[in-house]
Amino acid sequence: MIGERIKERRRILGLSAEALGGKLDVSRDTIYRWESGRRNPSDKDKRKLAEALKTSVAYLMGEMIYSGEPIKSINIKSSDIGAIGNGNVITSYDNEILPLSDEILELIRIFKSFDVRRRTELLNKAFELEEGQNEKILK
Repeated sequence: MIGERIKERRRILGLSAEALGGKLDVSRDTIYRWESGRRNPSDKDKRKLAEALKTSVAYLMGEMIYSGEPIKSINIKSSDIGAIGNGNVITSYDNEILPLSDEILELIRIFKSFDVRRRTELLNKAFELEEGQNEKILK
């Protein structure tokens, strides 16, 4: 997971492996080894990576699904999220039971089909749109 995330963030930021290595004081080959999973960065290097890649260690480690601020978690109650129909619900972070409509289930199915980079892009765009909507409401 960490290797994929390092590579993804490096590419999103337009950094070569050599440029990223320069920021961390490691070789280009070390970056490639981390990205391929042949080696794992030390805790100190993870912190440096997160800073250089403008994200968090939690994101790099796969503990967050996008590279920005942590989002409120939800617990999926359905054993088969791909199922379309009645009875699918989620429990929100404050334990409110929320039904999953067919439309939401279809969005989840589509989201799950994307790779990590696409999921990150989609989530970041959704948060931008939400932020813009909130700004319009406040005006």
